[in-house]
Amino acid sequence: MKLQKEELNQQQGLIQNRMILVKRKQILESNRELEFSENFNLQPMMIYRVKP
Repeated sequence: MKLQKEELNQQQGLIQNRMILVKRKQILESNRELEFSENFNLQPMMIYRVKP
């Protein structure tokens, strides 16, 4: 009985770790999208500056 409980705890721990990894991946992806949109917003200004 005790062994089964430990296995259950390990499985729950693995599931939580996987959830954390998925959340971290989502955060990284949203950060990359933000970075991209910021760069995209900056580019037109740089183009305008270069033109005489």
